[in-house]
Amino acid sequence: MQVVLKLSLLLSSLLVIGQAIAEPPEPLQEVVQQYAPAPSLGGDSEQSSNLLDKKLDGNVIYDLLEQIAQLKREVSELRGISEQQSHEMALLTKRQRSLYQDVDRRMLELEAGSSARGGQRVNRRPVTSSGLTVTSANNVNAAGSAVGVPAGVTDAATEQAAYTKAFNLLKEGDYSQSITAFRSFLATYSTGKYADNAQYWLGEANYATRDYKTALAEFNKILADYPDSPKRKDAELKIGFTYYELKNWDAAKKALNSVLSQYPGTTNARTAQQRLERMAREGR
Repeated sequence: MQVVLKLSLLLSSLLVIGQAIAEPPEPLQEVVQQYAPAPSLGGDSEQSSNLLDKKLDGNVIYDLLEQIAQLKREVSELRGISEQQSHEMALLTKRQRSLYQDVDRRMLELEAGSSARGGQRVNRRPVTSSGLTVTSANNVNAAGSAVGVPAGVTDAATEQAAYTKAFNLLKEGDYSQSITAFRSFLATYSTGKYADNAQYWLGEANYATRDYKTALAEFNKILADYPDSPKRKDAELKIGFTYYELKNWDAAKKALNSVLSQYPGTTNARTAQQRLERMAREGR
């Protein structure tokens, strides 16, 4: 009986052990799953990798497009700045030209005033706007000719009238007509009291029309034909300016430095200095 009981207990124990071996506990299954080898890559994984590569390529292209757009914006801004500077430079050039013309006009007006006063001292007779000497009925004989008017006074009045006519044309900006009038005046009154002034303004008229070679020749005639003229220093200054316009930098510097050394402290010297400083800034 005891033997049978022992055998029963032994069989029961074997059955329990067999079930435990056949079905491992729950924690063991989790451990096995945790340390189980990863599944091999399949078609879905390769497709995901390709998509990732494409996404990275897309980001690079997007960054490049952004950089290109930024460069375009910067180029556009630089172009706008350049155009603005060009516009301002054009305005500055226009203002400088206007200033020069205004100064030139004032010089012409002063010249006209001094010429008129000089003419009155010579003529000592009233002169009409056309330059003709006014005569009264008492100064006209039966033949209609003026009497009691010396020939020298009449010639001086005619000379003044011719000079004033040419000068007014220049002052009004009619340069071509003033050039013709000054040439005609010099052909008639080459040794007259206004000859040196006429020669200078003939150079100015050609300078104003940008005929710089002719202007240079006319200004040089002041130095050659009228060495003692008050217009000499003005002519020397304009010779330097004319060489500048002709892009003959060495000759321009030489002429302007000559003005500085010969006429220190004058307006001409200051103007020459300003042009030399401008040439230095321009690298001339």
